[in-house]
Amino acid sequence: MYWILAAVALIAVVAAARRIARRLQELRVAEADRRRRVAAHLDQRERARRVLAGEAEPLPAAPLALKAGERAHHLAPAASLAPEDDGFRRQSRGQLLVTNRAVYFLAGGQVLQRIPVHNIERVDVPFANVVALVSFQDTLTREETRVWFEVAEPLILAAHVSRFTGFELILS
Repeated sequence: MYWILAAVALIAVVAAARRIARRLQELRVAEADRRRRVAAHLDQRERARRVLAGEAEPLPAAPLALKAGERAHHLAPAASLAPEDDGFRRQSRGQLLVTNRAVYFLAGGQVLQRIPVHNIERVDVPFANVVALVSFQDTLTREETRVWFEVAEPLILAAHVSRFTGFELILS
């Protein structure tokens, strides 16, 4: 009789140990993922600092014909967004191209949007992968126009735009 109780207790202890081992493994994976995200964010900040310091070279080629004197500096996959109730809706997928004169949203080989850099007052990064290029419709009333994009590395985009617009990007 005692052998049966001991066997049941042993089975319960082994099952509990397995659950604990699985939970520890899940926690290790979660911690490794968190560290990877922190490292990626820090790497993005460091690369943004290098861009602001002028250490980023222009791209060797651009996906569209640029005007004389215009140079491509950053090309990234992106999606144009439209604000909705509590979030955003993707309108179209394409690429954002930052040049020394404009920010282009390209999709299917076509320029869907061109925003001259002299019109951009600032770049907002409200979420980890969302940026808003902010312009003023009227400098007297300071009414803002925001163009929203989803990008993988918003700090890099903001740094390139900041270089050509003249606003200060603070990477604290």
